[in-house]
Amino acid sequence: MVRNKIGGMKMKKFVVILCTLIFLTSCALAQNLSVPPAGQYFAVEERVVQPSNPQPCDWPWVGFCPLLIANPTGLAFDGQYFWIPRWSAGVGDPYIYKVDMTGNIVGHINSPALWPGGITWDGSHLWVTDYVGGPVICKVDPMTGAVVTSFPIVYSSYWAGVAWDGQYLYYGTNTGSPGSHTIYKIDPNTGAQVGTISVPSQDISGLTYYDGHLYYSDSQTFTLYQITMTGTIVDSSPTYVPAWLAGVTVEGGYLWNVDYDNENLNYYDLGAPTPVELTAFNANVAESGVLLTWNTASENECYSWTILRNNIEIATLPGAGTTEEPQSYSYLDEVGNGTYTYKLMQTDISGATSYSDEVTVTIGIANKFQLMQNYPNPFNPQTSLSFSLPDEGYVTLIIYDTQGCEVARLADGYKVAGTYDATFDAHNLPSGIYFANLNSTHGSLTQKLLLVK
Repeated sequence: MVRNKIGGMKMKKFVVILCTLIFLTSCALAQNLSVPPAGQYFAVEERVVQPSNPQPCDWPWVGFCPLLIANPTGLAFDGQYFWIPRWSAGVGDPYIYKVDMTGNIVGHINSPALWPGGITWDGSHLWVTDYVGGPVICKVDPMTGAVVTSFPIVYSSYWAGVAWDGQYLYYGTNTGSPGSHTIYKIDPNTGAQVGTISVPSQDISGLTYYDGHLYYSDSQTFTLYQITMTGTIVDSSPTYVPAWLAGVTVEGGYLWNVDYDNENLNYYDLGAPTPVELTAFNANVAESGVLLTWNTASENECYSWTILRNNIEIATLPGAGTTEEPQSYSYLDEVGNGTYTYKLMQTDISGATSYSDEVTVTIGIANKFQLMQNYPNPFNPQTSLSFSLPDEGYVTLIIYDTQGCEVARLADGYKVAGTYDATFDAHNLPSGIYFANLNSTHGSLTQKLLLVK
């Protein structure tokens, strides 16, 4: 009995020592890998984190959108929404998030990558690099997250950027990779390498293509670069915040950049011309249906405007081509009572398309307490909001800044059931995020607004 007890004690002591050694070895390996700590997805908490330690920028820093995504690792734009993967390494949700231009999450798909890096949009699918799983680059269905095809890539490291130029894919490398200072060009049909571009940076953590040039971020020097397709530097700028730059894309004359450390979406003014500058898009109840009107400040190679009602194409109007003169358009949609959502699809001469924000209108008595998203958004300096009341009552519509201070009161009084429009004029306010709050006996609703000057 005594001998068995002593033997059992020795065995327990051996197991404890063995587990301790395994734990210490794991910690040492983790330190050698220099893996950043896993985060979590903040599904409820609204975090507005002002960037700290700013530095002078050659490309003017316009502002930022706080993301509700921990560990964001890449950035792509599909013509309407951003796509942002996050690093999970088995902890938290392995998702690729769909985000609007104010930072709101509007959807997500499962990520095929445990350690996703770069992400890009080819017009119909997403391409994502995965450091842990190969490394590989995966073509992903944006509706389901299913992998359509994948190819091994020669060199990559965590958060290596990826770009699409309409014909080929490009991916970068990080410091420490054998292929540092190189951007690789590959065939999207076969995965075969068809070229390389030498660059001065060791770290290419974000990469995008725009208007015949590549743009990339260097997280070692906290610098953004514009280069030719042969690697010659055209322009560069320090980032506003010295932080890990996890992804870049260009949209609307701005360079958008994901800040991994602060979990923000920053944007810089490139001074690039916007092909079509849509200044207003409205839907109003008319005698025989819904009257749609929209205005542009200028147009560049605008071929046509297609109107979509509830995501179904109903009409196409010719564009004005290229002009610096303001243009006005209108279309009467002859429909009966009901609630309808409209958006515009603009097509340029090359066949490329872009979409407006949606506007919603109700014909007849409203049957729902609702505050629609403002349009345009982002805006400067005016934007329109619509709200509906299912029955009569006292209502307020107030605009607040991020500090909770009231900056405008658009409605305050007794109203009968119906749908109402209001205009928010922010010409005397600074760029940033604002919140529209609709309050009545039915409850309280809030929409996020983004003012960009």
